[in-house]
Amino acid sequence: MNFMLKKIAAPLLLFTISIFAWFNAASLDGQSGKELSFQVDEADASLITPLLSARRLPVFLQAPIADNELRNEVENLVAQLPGLSCVNLLEDGRVIFEQLSNEPVIPASTQKLLTAIALLENFGPDHKFLTKVISETQPVNGVLKDDLWIVGGGDPVLMTS
Repeated sequence: MNFMLKKIAAPLLLFTISIFAWFNAASLDGQSGKELSFQVDEADASLITPLLSARRLPVFLQAPIADNELRNEVENLVAQLPGLSCVNLLEDGRVIFEQLSNEPVIPASTQKLLTAIALLENFGPDHKFLTKVISETQPVNGVLKDDLWIVGGGDPVLMTS
């Protein structure tokens, strides 16, 4: 008898599982005719970023577009500056905008402040830069009859021509 029970136990178990699955599927199928209802707000249905936006492009494709837009904005601002203003705008080594960037000009106040901070940090407040004026002969009655040399000791305005 034990042998007979083992022989029909597996098919009986599979038959029972099949009956439960069939009833479950039938009950789910009865619900399939019902319409699902959900509400979509039309204002929320639009894309935040347009589908064909530069923001969806990879960075190497975005950079030229962003550079052009920034260049246009900077050109408008630079047009309002005095004629001898120099501007050099770089990002990650790319030149975005430049105007008179190779012309020697007197540094602006901001650059002077940054230079002063760097000098104070590196040389200290007691350091003095010396600019020497030398000649081979002495002046006679306030007049120098020989060559005059100016030897700069750190003054950024002095340069050779």
